[in-house]
Amino acid sequence: MAAARSYIAENEAAKPTQLALPPRRAATLAVETARAIDYAVATLSDELLAKNAAAGSPINLRRAEHRREHLDEIEQVLARG
Repeated sequence: MAAARSYIAENEAAKPTQLALPPRRAATLAVETARAIDYAVATLSDELLAKNAAAGSPINLRRAEHRREHLDEIEQVLARG
């Protein structure tokens, strides 16, 4: 659970900067960041993948699951109008 708290803390720390961006720039940055992370995950060595798995997968390498959480948050905000 420490890994989950880590990314939550990182997201919260970055939030003021993200909120200061114009919406289109924020969207572009999110897509660029997602692509960079996808590439980094896709190019992890077998050794690092095995270490993560042996440790109980504290780092979620299934990026779609993590993104779904963010999309759910966006949908909640938009629903509030």
